[in-house]
Amino acid sequence: MQNTAIILGSGSFCADTKNDVRNPAGYAVKTAGETIILDLGFGNVRGIARAGLDYSGISHVFLTHFHPDHWGDLPALLFAYHYNEKPKDGKLVIAGPAGTSELVGKILATAPAHLNPLGYKLAITELAPGAEIKGKTFRLVCAKAEHSPEALSFKIYTDGKTLGYTGDSVLSEELKTFCQDADVIIADAGGSENAPKKAHMTPAEAASLSDRADIYLSHLTKDSALQAAALAGPRIKTALDLLSIPL
Repeated sequence: MQNTAIILGSGSFCADTKNDVRNPAGYAVKTAGETIILDLGFGNVRGIARAGLDYSGISHVFLTHFHPDHWGDLPALLFAYHYNEKPKDGKLVIAGPAGTSELVGKILATAPAHLNPLGYKLAITELAPGAEIKGKTFRLVCAKAEHSPEALSFKIYTDGKTLGYTGDSVLSEELKTFCQDADVIIADAGGSENAPKKAHMTPAEAASLSDRADIYLSHLTKDSALQAAALAGPRIKTALDLLSIPL
């Protein structure tokens, strides 16, 4: 089985137009042995089902930062595990920046009778820049992202291609260096040339991250989606919900 990355959400925190509704940020990496999730924005649990993924195969959920468009469907996943299928290995790891334990604790406290783990173990891991975590079929390393104070970027090594995921970040030399050995990059392109967002890259900035990797411009708004489409070429691609990327 070839490893794949599946885009669960390629949009921003809101629907910009009725003709192009995108879920907020969320991505799955599927290997022969497990599925890992990179951020889980609103609507992405339904996206997991629509992509044909079995959510009981998820071993890890990695959060880049604490803006709710990147974790808003975590309660939905925990709700599903409480009442339906459990993680196949009997354990779900939720990993993210310092403060992840507090965030998950507050989520569970909103409805403990419906969200607390039942029939499986929930493990929380907090990551600092430079940290590494290993699963059965992958190795993930993280770096500081320039967005919110806690924000991280991730890089995932599998037995196939290496995937870089910027999370939300401005362009920096450090981010370029971090992505240097990635074969595929999913990049924040939520900024717009017309109305730049200080904490996001524009599509043109995101496209400059590497001169060798395939770059998927994501976290798109109405304006930045048009700019991303104008840049599309052999290596630069516009992300779409449910798009599958070979790794």
